[in-house]
Amino acid sequence: MQLEAGQPVVARFRKATREVDLGFARGASAMHGVDVKLAPSQNAIYSIHWDNDGLDKQGVLQLKECAMDAYVLNTKSNTFDWDTRLTKQATRGYCQTLRRQAH
Repeated sequence: MQLEAGQPVVARFRKATREVDLGFARGASAMHGVDVKLAPSQNAIYSIHWDNDGLDKQGVLQLKECAMDAYVLNTKSNTFDWDTRLTKQATRGYCQTLRRQAH
């Protein structure tokens, strides 16, 4: 949601030049997880998901997949646009942290 003329409206998101419908979720099981992070200083929203590949021989979870999508507010179009640079940067940093925590 965002405010337009003081009224709440559904936020619009774009990936490349195409609008996409997004829903954000939070939660985790032993093998999968989804999360959303807000970054007000960057006017950004991060959608995150990860999957574990079970336990290794030492009983440690192995991170199989981890990815993030960063969407930044475009004030001209009033949409949240997918940002390649922030997506790569955030994925690298956040997923490295998850890998360290898994070990």
